[in-house]
Amino acid sequence: MSSPHSPSPDPDSVTACDQCVAASITADLAADEKFIDQLQLMCNDFGPICGRIKKLKNAEMGILEAEIASVSNELAVLKGSYNDLQQQCMDQSAAAEKYRNDLTDREETLNSLRETVDSLLDTITVYENLPSPNTVSLATLECASGLWYFDGTLIIRSGSLIFRVFRGMLAEQSSILEDLLSPENLGTYDVFDGCPVVPLPHGSSEVWYFLAAIFKPNSLDSLLKSFNSIAAIFRLSSFYKVPVLRRKALVLLSSVYPSTLDEFSHEGLSPSYCRDQILPVIQLARHYSLDWILPLAFYRYCLEMTHTTLFCGVEYGGSQILLSAPDQALCFEADRVMSSAYRIEIRQRYRARLTAGCDGNPECRESRLSEASRLLDQQESVSEILSFWHGLPGLFGLPHWTELNEMKDAALCDAEDEDEETF
Repeated sequence: MSSPHSPSPDPDSVTACDQCVAASITADLAADEKFIDQLQLMCNDFGPICGRIKKLKNAEMGILEAEIASVSNELAVLKGSYNDLQQQCMDQSAAAEKYRNDLTDREETLNSLRETVDSLLDTITVYENLPSPNTVSLATLECASGLWYFDGTLIIRSGSLIFRVFRGMLAEQSSILEDLLSPENLGTYDVFDGCPVVPLPHGSSEVWYFLAAIFKPNSLDSLLKSFNSIAAIFRLSSFYKVPVLRRKALVLLSSVYPSTLDEFSHEGLSPSYCRDQILPVIQLARHYSLDWILPLAFYRYCLEMTHTTLFCGVEYGGSQILLSAPDQALCFEADRVMSSAYRIEIRQRYRARLTAGCDGNPECRESRLSEASRLLDQQESVSEILSFWHGLPGLFGLPHWTELNEMKDAALCDAEDEDEETF
């Protein structure tokens, strides 16, 4: 409220003030219109720019879509190539499997051919070893006792001994004998009393044992008592591939020289197996790869033989038989190792027998030494026996008992399989 004493406003001043306000508003409006115009111009400029941007965007989208389509096409091509490669791999895998099957079939065929060739070679060996047809009068020869059958159809000659037996029964023992005694081959030999005379390249005693085993089967068990008979039957049944006799002889040889601890015995050899025959046993086992027989054979040889016989051999069958140089070295070293082991054991037991108050007199020492030897011979512990047994093959450079027994089982199975095929 204005004071009653305040001066009244000047009309001219009020008018000037209003004019100033109006001018200011007018200027602001003009500035706003100018700004709006500028905005309008900018919008007009942005329109083409947005259009161009839109066009560029559409162009880029088109390019991207084209590239995507191109990549999709390439992926489709790659997928097709991958499928083709996969199919090729499957085809190649099938071809490889077929090739493997073909190889297996060819290998079986080759093995069959190899067996046939081996059989032919064995037959050829038999023929090569046959002496020339007999031109000696049979009157100078001796008929074999017990193996001369007056109704026989075949005469076998070995040295100065002749056997009259039956061709059919002998031929059915193996394919080699069947071929050897075929009518075509028998026609090339001399004939006596209507029988062809066939010479064999073996010792007369070996042939006697072999033919006796075939033509006197009831006496086979009594026949197979000595090493000479077993070795003869084994050699000739191996030579002519007669599986029944070969297996019987092999079983007997293996039982005399066992390959398991349960069968092992220091008295395991038959009395007819004298120590002079141990070396022939070793030679037989070496020749026919009967390695499971060798550990005990070598062990008995080391126990029975002196150093003189070890290096000079023994007389057997009218000739001197000697171990091969490698086997001599094996036996010599094994004998040294076993002797050292026994000496150490005796010394340990000898010392262990000392008691309090012992004055060491000669009678006491002799008593303790005798006791130590007795303990070694009669009271070996189970662990000592097992240790000795397991280490025995290694002393002679042979495989472990497990492998040796596998070889033995395989040899017996092979002989049994041949027996089944023959009959």
